[in-house]
Amino acid sequence: DFEEAEIDDECLERLMKKLSGFTELKSLTLNLSQFQYSSDSFSESFDKFAANLINFRQLELLDLRFVGCALVTNFSFAELSNSLLCMSGLRVLVLDFENCDNLGDGAVVSIAVTLGAMKNLRQISLYMDGWHITDRGFIQLGKELANLPELTSIKLSVEECPDITSPAVLVIVKLFSGLTNLKELFLNLKNCPRIDEACISQIKIGRAHV
Repeated sequence: DFEEAEIDDECLERLMKKLSGFTELKSLTLNLSQFQYSSDSFSESFDKFAANLINFRQLELLDLRFVGCALVTNFSFAELSNSLLCMSGLRVLVLDFENCDNLGDGAVVSIAVTLGAMKNLRQISLYMDGWHITDRGFIQLGKELANLPELTSIKLSVEECPDITSPAVLVIVKLFSGLTNLKELFLNLKNCPRIDEACISQIKIGRAHV
């Protein structure tokens, strides 16, 4: 856990080098939230970190938290998504990149396509607060998750995403209604000005926790 630590440009590379001997890991949790990065070249280091995750093919649980890292880009998230494709046995995935304000639809679509291929996934938590997400990206995410019949838990947080609208949220909820194994559906829609109270009320009638 490196929360609020000061991170230099080579920190993630050194960290991955130390972890390189543990490719049989079943569980990996890394918290680099609110860290103080030392220069703009940190983005390149994150890209390498994301690409190197491909070596952890045996993971069943992956929990990555990079809250408030403005240097993570849509391209970085695409690298991360490509690595996740190699984790065919992954059952639990937590990606907390809230308030990473360089992320948007590009990141959402890349992770959505990857998730749609992860048929063993049981629990997914995506924290996307403050991203530049539109209805297009949000609905694409919903469509891909709806193709995972073994999902038991979905947690999506899109707080302070001003471009997501009520119709898109209702589409998402309808898509998820077909997941017969789903036991938990959590949607954080706070401070999304284009999602109205009528939408929230309609969702609460179902099984979603908003």
